[in-house]
Amino acid sequence: MNVCAFGQVSRSVTDDLNGVLKDELIRGMSYNVGFTVEDDGEIVFRNGDNQGSELILLKIQNIFKKAGLLESGMYSLNAYWDLYSTEVYTSIGRSIPSEDFPNFTNYFSYPSVGYRTFAKRLLTDLKNNDFDFNQYVVHIPKLEVYVDERGNPTFMGSNKILPYLDGVKEIPWQPTIYYGKLAKTMVSINLSPFSKDTVAFEAVGLNEVIVMDALFEQNLVKIQLNNVHQMPTANLVVSFVLNAASGRFENPMIHRGQRDKATTFIDFIDKQQPLDINFYWQEYPASGRYYFYINEF
Repeated sequence: MNVCAFGQVSRSVTDDLNGVLKDELIRGMSYNVGFTVEDDGEIVFRNGDNQGSELILLKIQNIFKKAGLLESGMYSLNAYWDLYSTEVYTSIGRSIPSEDFPNFTNYFSYPSVGYRTFAKRLLTDLKNNDFDFNQYVVHIPKLEVYVDERGNPTFMGSNKILPYLDGVKEIPWQPTIYYGKLAKTMVSINLSPFSKDTVAFEAVGLNEVIVMDALFEQNLVKIQLNNVHQMPTANLVVSFVLNAASGRFENPMIHRGQRDKATTFIDFIDKQQPLDINFYWQEYPASGRYYFYINEF
Protein backbone atom coordinates (compact mmCIF):
# COMPACT_ATOMS: atom_id res chain seq x y z
CA MET A 1 0.00 0.00 0.00
CA ASN A 2 1.15 3.55 -0.71
CA VAL A 3 -0.15 7.01 0.02
CA CYS A 4 0.16 10.44 -1.48
CA ALA A 5 3.12 12.60 -0.46
CA PHE A 6 3.16 13.44 3.27
CA GLY A 7 -0.22 11.72 3.65
CA GLN A 8 -1.94 14.98 2.71
CA VAL A 9 -5.37 14.41 1.16
CA SER A 10 -7.14 17.70 1.92
CA ARG A 11 -5.60 20.63 3.77
CA SER A 12 -9.05 22.14 4.33
CA VAL A 13 -10.06 19.01 6.28
CA THR A 14 -7.01 19.11 8.53
CA ASP A 15 -7.46 22.85 9.11
CA ASP A 16 -11.04 22.22 10.24
CA LEU A 17 -9.91 19.36 12.46
CA ASN A 18 -7.19 21.50 14.04
CA GLY A 19 -9.82 24.11 14.86
CA VAL A 20 -12.23 21.79 16.67
CA LEU A 21 -9.53 19.78 18.49
CA LYS A 22 -7.45 22.73 19.69
CA ASP A 23 -9.51 23.27 22.85
CA GLU A 24 -8.74 19.78 24.20
CA LEU A 25 -6.69 20.03 27.40
CA ILE A 26 -4.10 17.59 26.09
CA ARG A 27 -0.35 18.12 25.65
CA GLY A 28 2.31 15.88 24.15
CA MET A 29 -0.16 13.17 23.13
CA SER A 30 -1.38 11.62 19.89
CA TYR A 31 -4.65 10.11 18.71
CA ASN A 32 -4.96 7.71 15.77
CA VAL A 33 -8.05 6.38 14.07
CA GLY A 34 -8.78 4.68 10.74
CA PHE A 35 -11.86 5.13 8.60
CA THR A 36 -13.36 4.17 5.26
CA VAL A 37 -15.29 6.38 2.86
CA GLU A 38 -17.81 4.18 1.06
CA ASP A 39 -18.84 4.71 -2.57
CA ASP A 40 -22.13 6.25 -1.40
CA GLY A 41 -20.24 8.76 0.76
CA GLU A 42 -20.89 7.04 4.10
CA ILE A 43 -17.92 7.27 6.47
CA VAL A 44 -17.24 4.29 8.74
CA PHE A 45 -14.77 4.87 11.59
CA ARG A 46 -12.80 2.13 13.28
CA ASN A 47 -12.10 2.38 16.99
CA GLY A 48 -9.53 4.98 18.02
CA ASP A 49 -6.39 3.92 19.86
CA ASN A 50 -6.99 5.93 23.06
CA GLN A 51 -9.31 4.94 25.87
CA GLY A 52 -11.72 7.61 27.05
CA SER A 53 -11.46 9.54 23.77
CA GLU A 54 -15.08 9.27 22.64
CA LEU A 55 -15.49 13.07 22.62
CA ILE A 56 -12.46 13.45 20.35
CA LEU A 57 -13.87 10.91 17.91
CA LEU A 58 -17.28 12.64 18.01
CA LYS A 59 -15.66 15.98 17.07
CA ILE A 60 -13.83 14.30 14.20
CA GLN A 61 -17.01 12.63 12.97
CA ASN A 62 -18.85 15.96 12.98
CA ILE A 63 -16.24 17.46 10.65
CA PHE A 64 -16.62 14.56 8.24
CA LYS A 65 -20.39 15.01 8.06
CA LYS A 66 -19.69 17.67 5.47
CA ALA A 67 -20.46 16.03 2.14
CA GLY A 68 -17.81 15.42 -0.47
CA LEU A 69 -14.72 16.16 1.61
CA LEU A 70 -12.91 12.97 0.60
CA GLU A 71 -13.09 10.44 -2.20
CA SER A 72 -14.04 6.84 -1.47
CA GLY A 73 -11.23 4.75 -0.02
CA MET A 74 -9.39 3.79 3.18
CA TYR A 75 -7.77 6.45 5.34
CA SER A 76 -5.81 6.92 8.54
CA LEU A 77 -6.02 10.03 10.71
CA ASN A 78 -3.50 11.23 13.29
CA ALA A 79 -3.82 14.16 15.69
CA TYR A 80 -0.92 15.43 17.79
CA TRP A 81 -1.30 17.95 20.63
CA ASP A 82 2.01 19.74 21.03
CA LEU A 83 3.79 19.47 24.38
CA TYR A 84 5.20 22.99 24.36
CA SER A 85 2.40 25.04 22.78
CA THR A 86 -1.37 25.12 22.37
CA GLU A 87 -1.17 23.91 18.76
CA VAL A 88 -2.69 20.70 17.45
CA TYR A 89 -1.57 19.07 14.21
CA THR A 90 -3.71 16.62 12.25
CA SER A 91 -2.83 14.62 9.15
CA ILE A 92 -4.69 12.20 6.90
CA GLY A 93 -3.22 9.37 4.89
CA ARG A 94 -5.02 7.65 2.04
CA SER A 95 -4.12 4.04 1.26
CA ILE A 96 -4.09 2.94 -2.35
CA PRO A 97 -3.37 -0.57 -3.71
CA SER A 98 0.13 -1.44 -4.90
CA GLU A 99 1.93 -4.55 -6.03
CA ASP A 100 4.72 -4.45 -3.44
CA PHE A 101 4.70 -5.69 0.14
CA PRO A 102 6.32 -3.13 2.45
CA ASN A 103 8.08 -4.28 5.61
CA PHE A 104 6.74 -2.22 8.50
CA THR A 105 9.50 -3.33 10.89
CA ASN A 106 12.31 -0.97 11.89
CA TYR A 107 15.70 -2.57 12.54
CA PHE A 108 18.12 -0.79 14.85
CA SER A 109 21.89 -1.07 15.14
CA TYR A 110 23.52 -3.62 17.42
CA PRO A 111 26.93 -5.34 17.57
CA SER A 112 27.04 -8.16 15.03
CA VAL A 113 28.36 -10.50 17.74
CA GLY A 114 25.53 -9.58 20.12
CA TYR A 115 25.68 -7.45 23.25
CA ARG A 116 26.82 -10.27 25.55
CA THR A 117 29.96 -10.98 23.49
CA PHE A 118 30.44 -7.24 22.97
CA ALA A 119 30.51 -6.72 26.76
CA LYS A 120 33.04 -9.53 27.21
CA ARG A 121 35.38 -8.07 24.60
CA LEU A 122 35.05 -4.62 26.12
CA LEU A 123 36.08 -6.08 29.48
CA THR A 124 39.02 -7.87 27.84
CA ASP A 125 40.22 -4.58 26.34
CA LEU A 126 40.08 -2.88 29.72
CA LYS A 127 42.04 -5.67 31.42
CA ASN A 128 44.66 -5.95 28.68
CA ASN A 129 45.28 -2.21 28.69
CA ASP A 130 45.65 -1.93 32.48
CA PHE A 131 42.47 0.01 33.08
CA ASP A 132 42.35 1.24 36.70
CA PHE A 133 39.15 -0.38 37.90
CA ASN A 134 39.59 0.91 41.45
CA GLN A 135 39.53 4.48 40.25
CA TYR A 136 36.20 3.98 38.49
CA VAL A 137 34.24 1.97 41.03
CA VAL A 138 31.94 4.97 41.45
CA HIS A 139 32.55 6.99 38.30
CA ILE A 140 30.57 5.85 35.27
CA PRO A 141 32.27 6.94 32.03
CA LYS A 142 30.13 8.09 29.16
CA LEU A 143 30.39 6.02 25.99
CA GLU A 144 28.61 6.48 22.67
CA VAL A 145 28.86 4.47 19.46
CA TYR A 146 28.12 6.21 16.17
CA VAL A 147 27.12 3.63 13.53
CA ASP A 148 27.02 4.66 9.86
CA GLU A 149 24.79 3.22 7.13
CA ARG A 150 27.27 0.39 6.47
CA GLY A 151 27.49 -0.65 10.10
CA ASN A 152 30.93 0.90 10.73
CA PRO A 153 31.20 2.01 14.37
CA THR A 154 32.99 5.05 15.75
CA PHE A 155 33.45 5.19 19.51
CA MET A 156 32.92 8.56 21.17
CA GLY A 157 32.52 9.96 24.65
CA SER A 158 34.67 10.16 27.74
CA ASN A 159 38.43 10.14 27.13
CA LYS A 160 38.69 8.38 30.49
CA ILE A 161 37.77 5.11 28.82
CA LEU A 162 38.29 5.48 25.04
CA PRO A 163 42.12 5.07 25.16
CA TYR A 164 41.67 1.65 26.78
CA LEU A 165 39.53 0.25 23.97
CA ASP A 166 40.98 -1.37 20.86
CA GLY A 167 39.69 -4.82 19.85
CA VAL A 168 36.08 -4.01 20.68
CA LYS A 169 36.24 -1.14 18.21
CA GLU A 170 36.83 -3.60 15.37
CA ILE A 171 33.51 -5.37 15.87
CA PRO A 172 31.13 -4.51 13.01
CA TRP A 173 27.58 -3.46 13.78
CA GLN A 174 24.34 -4.16 12.01
CA PRO A 175 23.16 -0.92 10.39
CA THR A 176 19.85 0.71 11.22
CA ILE A 177 16.97 0.42 8.76
CA TYR A 178 14.46 3.09 9.67
CA TYR A 179 11.18 3.18 7.73
CA GLY A 180 12.75 1.40 4.80
CA LYS A 181 15.99 3.42 4.59
CA LEU A 182 19.48 2.88 5.94
CA ALA A 183 20.17 5.45 8.64
CA LYS A 184 23.05 6.66 10.75
CA THR A 185 22.53 5.89 14.41
CA MET A 186 23.94 6.89 17.79
CA VAL A 187 23.84 4.29 20.57
CA SER A 188 24.52 5.55 24.10
CA ILE A 189 25.96 3.00 26.51
CA ASN A 190 25.67 3.50 30.25
CA LEU A 191 28.51 1.61 31.92
CA SER A 192 27.73 0.42 35.42
CA PRO A 193 30.36 0.41 38.21
CA PHE A 194 33.25 -1.83 37.22
CA SER A 195 34.99 -4.83 38.61
CA LYS A 196 37.72 -6.93 37.00
CA ASP A 197 35.26 -9.75 36.46
CA THR A 198 32.26 -8.01 35.01
CA VAL A 199 31.17 -4.91 33.18
CA ALA A 200 27.44 -4.44 33.26
CA PHE A 201 26.06 -1.89 30.88
CA GLU A 202 22.82 -0.79 29.35
CA ALA A 203 22.46 0.31 25.74
CA VAL A 204 20.09 3.25 25.71
CA GLY A 205 18.72 5.28 22.83
CA LEU A 206 18.85 2.22 20.61
CA ASN A 207 15.41 2.84 19.20
CA GLU A 208 15.41 6.58 19.58
CA VAL A 209 18.38 8.33 18.00
CA ILE A 210 19.43 8.78 14.40
CA VAL A 211 22.07 11.16 13.06
CA MET A 212 21.75 13.77 10.34
CA ASP A 213 24.14 13.75 7.39
CA ALA A 214 25.27 17.36 7.87
CA LEU A 215 27.55 18.47 10.72
CA PHE A 216 26.88 21.54 12.84
CA GLU A 217 30.18 23.24 13.67
CA GLN A 218 31.92 19.87 13.25
CA ASN A 219 29.48 18.18 15.64
CA LEU A 220 27.13 15.29 14.84
CA VAL A 221 23.47 16.33 14.98
CA LYS A 222 21.28 13.75 16.71
CA ILE A 223 17.52 13.41 16.41
CA GLN A 224 15.60 11.78 19.24
CA LEU A 225 12.72 9.95 17.60
CA ASN A 226 10.60 8.85 20.55
CA ASN A 227 9.41 10.00 23.96
CA VAL A 228 8.98 13.77 23.76
CA HIS A 229 8.45 13.78 27.53
CA GLN A 230 12.10 12.83 28.14
CA MET A 231 14.43 15.54 26.92
CA PRO A 232 17.92 14.31 25.93
CA THR A 233 20.86 15.28 28.10
CA ALA A 234 23.13 17.38 25.92
CA ASN A 235 24.91 20.71 25.69
CA LEU A 236 22.59 22.08 23.03
CA VAL A 237 18.97 20.96 22.56
CA VAL A 238 16.24 22.39 20.34
CA SER A 239 13.03 20.86 19.03
CA PHE A 240 10.63 21.16 16.12
CA VAL A 241 7.15 19.88 15.39
CA LEU A 242 6.98 17.82 12.23
CA ASN A 243 3.70 18.87 10.61
CA ALA A 244 2.88 15.79 8.56
CA ALA A 245 0.06 17.60 6.72
CA SER A 246 2.41 20.21 5.26
CA GLY A 247 5.62 18.16 5.27
CA ARG A 248 7.46 20.88 7.19
CA PHE A 249 9.20 21.34 10.51
CA GLU A 250 7.54 24.14 12.48
CA ASN A 251 7.32 25.78 15.90
CA PRO A 252 10.99 25.55 16.99
CA MET A 253 11.86 25.72 20.69
CA ILE A 254 15.17 26.22 22.52
CA HIS A 255 15.58 23.90 25.51
CA ARG A 256 19.28 23.96 26.37
CA GLY A 257 22.26 25.99 25.29
CA GLN A 258 23.27 29.61 24.80
CA ARG A 259 20.54 31.52 22.96
CA ASP A 260 22.62 32.87 20.06
CA LYS A 261 24.13 29.49 19.32
CA ALA A 262 20.78 27.74 19.66
CA THR A 263 19.22 30.21 17.22
CA THR A 264 22.01 29.49 14.75
CA PHE A 265 21.41 25.77 15.30
CA ILE A 266 17.70 26.19 14.49
CA ASP A 267 18.54 28.07 11.28
CA PHE A 268 21.01 25.31 10.37
CA ILE A 269 18.39 22.58 10.77
CA ASP A 270 15.88 24.57 8.72
CA LYS A 271 18.30 24.55 5.79
CA GLN A 272 19.03 20.81 5.89
CA GLN A 273 15.65 19.64 4.62
CA PRO A 274 15.33 17.07 7.41
CA LEU A 275 12.29 15.51 5.74
CA ASP A 276 14.75 13.59 3.60
CA ILE A 277 14.60 11.28 6.62
CA ASN A 278 11.47 9.15 6.81
CA PHE A 279 9.80 9.73 10.17
CA TYR A 280 6.82 7.47 9.53
CA TRP A 281 5.33 5.16 6.95
CA GLN A 282 3.59 7.46 4.48
CA GLU A 283 0.51 5.31 4.73
CA TYR A 284 0.21 6.43 8.35
CA PRO A 285 1.41 10.07 8.48
CA ALA A 286 1.92 11.33 12.00
CA SER A 287 2.91 14.72 13.35
CA GLY A 288 5.09 14.99 16.43
CA ARG A 289 7.79 16.99 18.18
CA TYR A 290 11.39 15.89 17.76
CA TYR A 291 14.51 16.90 19.69
CA PHE A 292 17.65 17.88 17.78
CA TYR A 293 20.81 18.03 19.85
CA ILE A 294 24.58 17.90 19.96
CA ASN A 295 27.11 16.81 22.58
CA GLU A 296 30.43 18.57 22.87
CA PHE A 297 32.75 16.21 24.74
